[in-house]
Amino acid sequence: MKVVSEHEFEEKIREYYRHAPLYLPNANFRWKHYRVVLCDGTFVKIKDRITDIQKLRNMLVMYAPYKCYTSVAYFLNPTIVGRQDRDMARVLWTDLVVDIDFEGDDWLERAKQETKKVYAFFTDRGFAPEILFSGSKGFHVRIMEWDKKYAQQEEKMLNLRKQIKDEMVFAGLNIDEPVLVDLRRITKTPLTIDGSSGYLCEFVDIDKIDEFQPKKIIDAEMERPLYLTKVIENLNDRYEGRKEMRSETPCRIVKGKVGD
Repeated sequence: MKVVSEHEFEEKIREYYRHAPLYLPNANFRWKHYRVVLCDGTFVKIKDRITDIQKLRNMLVMYAPYKCYTSVAYFLNPTIVGRQDRDMARVLWTDLVVDIDFEGDDWLERAKQETKKVYAFFTDRGFAPEILFSGSKGFHVRIMEWDKKYAQQEEKMLNLRKQIKDEMVFAGLNIDEPVLVDLRRITKTPLTIDGSSGYLCEFVDIDKIDEFQPKKIIDAEMERPLYLTKVIENLNDRYEGRKEMRSETPCRIVKGKVGD
């Protein structure tokens, strides 16, 4: 088995992001906070607004992250988010993200079945959730900007989350409760790679979830990223209808250490 260096692995990730389809849903994502994990385990806070696809691509190519995360919250100032900045980095509103993970040999099938139940729970209540494979051991069920009517009222937003959490527990759903009730949680950025598995964090249609299989984009044994096959072409076809915001403006990024 060939063992590649950390630098070689980073270069494979970087090469993938130079060509890969990327996704931002709307202009409000400029209020999101981003963090990445490097191959050496360092956490990096992105000290700028990611306002368009080009800035997102610039950041991913620059850092070649092992993992990339986006806040569930939209912040008044996403450039200063951190434990010491809660008064200044006020939460405007949030996405609701339900994290569904399983372990064991049958994790994928169990995660699919639980995701279908969570999806039905929300559609029965009039919501329009979307599903993403997390890139790891399960799925995320996401409702965009779900508490926007309580903008900048964190106590009301938190109470709403606790209420929906209690309803889901009562319904017997298997969810990650701490993730659900945390306004400042970060979650995988759509269409980015989870370096620990090599899988893509990607959208999954509810009517195709039973046949879904994770896409391994890259791993340490591959000579080059899989985009050199048909992966990129297929992903571009799949996400052609999703909105992309483009700009040539470069992104200013400041590096930090774990715990900053």
